[in-house]
Amino acid sequence: MRDVTRRGLALSLVLSGVAGYVDAIGFIDTGGFFVSFMSGNSTQAGVDILEQGLASSLL
Repeated sequence: MRDVTRRGLALSLVLSGVAGYVDAIGFIDTGGFFVSFMSGNSTQAGVDILEQGLASSLL
């Protein structure tokens, strides 16, 4: 296991905060699509296919 320095911990906190901020702003701006995490987009695609059908979701 690696020792984590205060600088490394601070950097990881800042980067995760920036990623969350970018994802939240992108989600709001694009009308419900996740811009930094693909798993959210895959989940949204699955929900769309179940609710609207495959043909409508592809559009």
